[in-house]
Amino acid sequence: MYRLVVFDVDGVLFNIDSIWRYLHNFFGTWSMAKENMKLFFKGKLSYREWAELDAKLWKGFHLNKFYSAIEKIEVKGYAAELVKYIKDKGLKTIAISAGLDLLKYRLEKEIGIDMFISNSIVFQNNICTGKVIVRVEYSNKDKVLKDFCLKENIPLHDVITIGDSEVDIPMFKISGLSIAYNPKSLEVAISSNITVFSEDLKVLIEILERII
Repeated sequence: MYRLVVFDVDGVLFNIDSIWRYLHNFFGTWSMAKENMKLFFKGKLSYREWAELDAKLWKGFHLNKFYSAIEKIEVKGYAAELVKYIKDKGLKTIAISAGLDLLKYRLEKEIGIDMFISNSIVFQNNICTGKVIVRVEYSNKDKVLKDFCLKENIPLHDVITIGDSEVDIPMFKISGLSIAYNPKSLEVAISSNITVFSEDLKVLIEILERII
């Protein structure tokens, strides 16, 4: 019997590929951030180092500018309906993202997610300090999920995970059921139990009706 549904955020609940990249494009810092990304994928930076270098590019920006950017992001169609369906069935919902918790308010108020675990840009007096608190890395979603389930006393086989990228594969491997939603690569697709391609999330309601 399933008790928890875990969502990735970027690309699944919101129509963006990456909140990091989205903000870099918004602030005009993508050309510099792209070099940091290359260093990470060459193995020359840890994820934490990559995040710290990216956050420094936003040092001095006011929090209101971040919120102005966040407000423009579109919610994926049927996201709120999907989460409501899951919660009406008595399951908990959580979002785990290697992105940023700037989306927390919208996830909770517009979509209805119970809890969000992600990374945090540090602000002082509403000004970005250029520092970041890293909780979710590129390859540790399995640990984050295990820690949460241990705290909530939820067996991993009672967990459904939904994601779209390589970052989600670690939690796919330990959950009872995994769903790749518009997977970004063949590796993501074959790492999941179910693969779905759709412009919105209505199809996931139809799938879960047969499962929970």
